[in-house]
Amino acid sequence: MSSFILTIALPAATTDFFNQLRRQYYPAHANQVGAHITLFYRLPADEPRVAAALSAMDAQTPFTIQVNGLQRYTNGIAYTLSSAPLQVLHQSLQQQWMDVLKWRDQQPLQPHITIMNQATAWKAQQAHEKLLAEFQPFEIEATGVQLWRYLKGPWKLLETYSFVRK
Repeated sequence: MSSFILTIALPAATTDFFNQLRRQYYPAHANQVGAHITLFYRLPADEPRVAAALSAMDAQTPFTIQVNGLQRYTNGIAYTLSSAPLQVLHQSLQQQWMDVLKWRDQQPLQPHITIMNQATAWKAQQAHEKLLAEFQPFEIEATGVQLWRYLKGPWKLLETYSFVRK
């Protein structure tokens, strides 16, 4: 069965910033998608409630997300994020779709933007130390959500549902 991925839409300058970091730190053979904040990893493509909820996204206004730290994994690095409106949006959609969600998507959201994965532990440690020494918290803006089709590696953007300023 086909599935969708749902991410937060970001302004082009923000995406460019994180994509530059991915080009710098992510092994080229593994960097198949752009920088993203995943809300749901495997939404059923044939579920009408998904389309209905996404079509109502214009009721949502853009909101701020705090980029508040760096998380090192054994073979990678991600920027950690926090945002009350992001958590509210995720929980609302999660409640609407809970009975069709896979286990991973039923869990609390831990928002992040991965800039390195599938690297050696040594490279991840070196990059983490460099980035951490320079890190200052900053803010980014969520401007909508994006629906993607998973293609066993790369993703195909199907639609962007923009939030509307009021």
